[in-house]
Amino acid sequence: MGKIQKQIPQVDLESNGHDAKRILLMFPFDEPSFRVAAFSFRRLGSETQSENHYTFLIKDTFKPLFHIRRGETIILISDPKNPGKIKSEDSIVNVLKLSDFDMVIDLNTIFYLDASRILSLIPAKMKVGFKSRFSDLFYNIQLDVSKSGIAENGYHKVQLMLENS
Repeated sequence: MGKIQKQIPQVDLESNGHDAKRILLMFPFDEPSFRVAAFSFRRLGSETQSENHYTFLIKDTFKPLFHIRRGETIILISDPKNPGKIKSEDSIVNVLKLSDFDMVIDLNTIFYLDASRILSLIPAKMKVGFKSRFSDLFYNIQLDVSKSGIAENGYHKVQLMLENS
């Protein structure tokens, strides 16, 4: 018997763009990736994206490292015993559900169930995340950096998406 291979459509990130204006970005949960993402998105909100409204989700431990001042920042309180676990995620989700996001982006290149769960409960027509074993369950747009292993390549694709809005 042969195998049926699932054909996943490719998304051209440099096409005509999209109409997303309210965008939620969840920054990575591990410090090295957080630093790379914070540096990669340091110019977010330039003139080309002036109409976009950004909301940033960052872990409390990274608050001193976060310097993007465009939009609003929501601090996620992490469990000191389990760094990938977020405390009071239900209250955060309830607050975020009140916002009408067009696009939700998870910048974690490593799969974190809490991050994916939070973002899955927020209504948005576009949900972007990095390819993993479980990403089909949470994201309708997936970025694959497994070949290069370089997160900046994925962050660059996200920036292209944001520039085309």
